[in-house]
Amino acid sequence: MPTGAGKTRTAVESLLSWRLRQLERPVILWIAQSEELCEQAVQAFAEVWTDLGQRRERVRETLEIARFWGPRPAVPEDPDIVVASVQKLFNAVDTEDQRKREALTALSAGIGVVVVDEAHRINAPSYHKVLKFIGVDLSTSGKSPVPLLGLTATPFRSDNEETRRLGRIFHNRLLESDSLGEDMVGALRARRVLAAAEHEVLEYGAPVFDMERSKTFVEHFDRFNDFHTDFLREVAEDETRNRALFERLMEIPEDWPTLFFGCTVEHAIAMSVLLRRKGRAAEVITGQTRSATRRALIEEFRAERLSVLCNFGVLTTGFDAPKVRALVVGRPTTSRVLYEQMIGRGMRGPEFGGTKLCQVIDVQDNIKFHGELAYKKYARYWAKD
Repeated sequence: MPTGAGKTRTAVESLLSWRLRQLERPVILWIAQSEELCEQAVQAFAEVWTDLGQRRERVRETLEIARFWGPRPAVPEDPDIVVASVQKLFNAVDTEDQRKREALTALSAGIGVVVVDEAHRINAPSYHKVLKFIGVDLSTSGKSPVPLLGLTATPFRSDNEETRRLGRIFHNRLLESDSLGEDMVGALRARRVLAAAEHEVLEYGAPVFDMERSKTFVEHFDRFNDFHTDFLREVAEDETRNRALFERLMEIPEDWPTLFFGCTVEHAIAMSVLLRRKGRAAEVITGQTRSATRRALIEEFRAERLSVLCNFGVLTTGFDAPKVRALVVGRPTTSRVLYEQMIGRGMRGPEFGGTKLCQVIDVQDNIKFHGELAYKKYARYWAKD
């Protein structure tokens, strides 16, 4: 499903309905990569379960949802739902503490289905080790005794072989909606589940950013099909480009919750400082931001007490602020996955607590490989109809 269309809610509704039909209620194990994604899943399970109790089903059972991430040391005992980070599970599998391993083995015996959120990351060794331990067979030949469900808006990788490997893990069973047709984005917009996107390309008359002068930059691009971090740093330090970005940010109405994606950590910090100097309520989140501070800033942004939230590489997944009204993509990328995750932060529609329209502003950098830029691959998002 497209980013912003409600994969978590859809999966939780389906899983709980399935679980209620089983004579012996199996454990649902939900694995995510970040605390934000874990908490998002817990809230979805709680909301849907409460909703089920108020519908005709009149479900009167209790549902124990166990959290297993961050500082929580103990493996949950006898839960109905376990929401866990892959890091926490990996530590329990990889530990020399026999009690933890035995507790995880006992938990695994009752698991009826494993869900991996952001499933395009499942090729990582940590996922393979965890899933094998709890009884999920990732080989392409056998039938796994424990079913595996993956959720993603981007069932592909930048490398074609990685995409094929990802598909094989799920036996090439890609579940898509039959009723929405091929143009899923258009159909969900018509239902007001997704917002319409108004796309703008920011021109700034910049000089050519020449990657050819650096063998390192070219080799990195050829190998990973994306820009080297040092090259992005050069782009981030261009004065003309930054002036154009800053002026465009200042033109966005203050009451439009706006996300800014920078080229580097320093770029995101600098833009937030410049905005505050001009009286804008702006803050920044980076990978170094403490978890408590990060949660507080996100809540301030959701409450619309912050006008602009700047970041580098941390608000692409596990971040849900439906009222985002503008997105400024201040970094070039060729990654379809990264780009869809960035613009997806503003794609929540009115029926999903979001906005009818989201302004998406891209920078048209005059780069030799400009034909590879990811935003050109997403014409379907910019369609006026």
